[in-house]
Amino acid sequence: MTRNALILMPAKALEGVLLLVMSALYTRMFPPVVNGQYQITNTTVLALFLVSAAWLYNASARFVSEYRSPEGEKKFYSTFMLAFGVITCVVLALGALIWRLTGNLLFFAGSMMLTTYSLFTIMNGLLIQTDHILVSIGVSLLDVAGKILCAALLVGLRGGDTPYPAVFAAVISDLVASSIAMAVLHVVRNTRRRHFDRQLLSSLLAFGVPLIGMSIGTGLLSMVDRYIVTFMKGDAQAAVYMTNFTVSSGIFGMIAAAVVRATYPSLIASYAADGKAAAEKLLAQGTRLYFLIAMPAALGLFAVCQPLAHFMFEETYWPGASIIGIAAIAYFFMDLTEYAIKGFELTKNTRPVLGFSLTAAAIKIAATFALTYLMGIQGAAWGTLIAFLAYFLIVVVGMRGTFRFRPDGKSTARIFCSSAACAVCAYLVCTYLPLEGGGASVIKTVAGVCTGGLVYVACLLLSGEMKPEIEMLRQARRNRQGD
Repeated sequence: MTRNALILMPAKALEGVLLLVMSALYTRMFPPVVNGQYQITNTTVLALFLVSAAWLYNASARFVSEYRSPEGEKKFYSTFMLAFGVITCVVLALGALIWRLTGNLLFFAGSMMLTTYSLFTIMNGLLIQTDHILVSIGVSLLDVAGKILCAALLVGLRGGDTPYPAVFAAVISDLVASSIAMAVLHVVRNTRRRHFDRQLLSSLLAFGVPLIGMSIGTGLLSMVDRYIVTFMKGDAQAAVYMTNFTVSSGIFGMIAAAVVRATYPSLIASYAADGKAAAEKLLAQGTRLYFLIAMPAALGLFAVCQPLAHFMFEETYWPGASIIGIAAIAYFFMDLTEYAIKGFELTKNTRPVLGFSLTAAAIKIAATFALTYLMGIQGAAWGTLIAFLAYFLIVVVGMRGTFRFRPDGKSTARIFCSSAACAVCAYLVCTYLPLEGGGASVIKTVAGVCTGGLVYVACLLLSGEMKPEIEMLRQARRNRQGD
């Protein structure tokens, strides 16, 4: 578990940097209104993925490890491709129908984007579940870099007066990256009609379909604020909100991929082989690893959000800088909930999660409307934080008696204090460094991050929190010397 996370972390950090570069470039390629149109299209794609294909993503991740033999792979991929093919046909047909009825090509382009995004997300997940970690890293980086390059080329050809360059850049990049992943997994070679397994399809549906309700609840919880802001404040203000929000959601998405989801194969194996107690212990270890990375990231982004937004984005987007910090704290709790909820997934008892997510979504809708009215787009970010925190607390309380989620208290306290010291030092550097001018925000951000990072590592070492990692490195060194 730790090995996979350590491999993924630097790669996902680079991927996060590329995503930030893409977001920054889009603020300069497109006017705020057009950027807002793309952002809401992207949000809609993510929301529809949760409804249409997320069940297959979750079910595939759960069952692929049981079909690792040559014959098993033939059954798995043949059955999977049939299910995904049906989803693809339905999505594209609906997109074409709405395009014909409305005359708006964006609906069909969005359906293409949904199809390729779904394929890439599922294939990349299967790469991780089948231990193709390095390939997953490679295709993820290629995907993001491809989106930047394709968008730049298409904007150069058409201009940035429509969101189509960004949409088609996503389609092209996702399709190329998916094709590479499918080649590595031997999907096409193993897909034959005669290998279709009705029983496996039934298992996928039985596990995944009940999760659609949970996905709808999670989708509402994660994305409804963007539609509320667009409705209440218009496309331009929505672009400011979503662009700043994306900084934190992108960074924590990478942390989740590198740490939270990297632990899932180990959790499944531990639960199957050694039972609930062993899986609970492994979950506690994974949570500590998450705290080590996510706590300083959340508090650090809160500390450096102002200069970060100033050097990343065009001036129009600066009033939303505080949203980066608020969203970082919000996503800390949202990704932590992914750990807390693993007990329901391992025991295949996902029904309660629907109620939990819908309750939190209702809180978010009410809080976002009220706080956006009172505080503007910053209010929407605070509404998201309130809802994500509520979701975490609801899940933890609801899981009592099913699966123990109990991180080590002393370890958590040491990590929190170290992270707080990191954030305070970063904030002081960013606030009081006597620099002005065009490059000041870059220098302040880099200086704040470096200072905070050094303080964080020093605090961890002085508190003794890093003893397990230091011992692991020493053991690895001894093993190399022995070889």
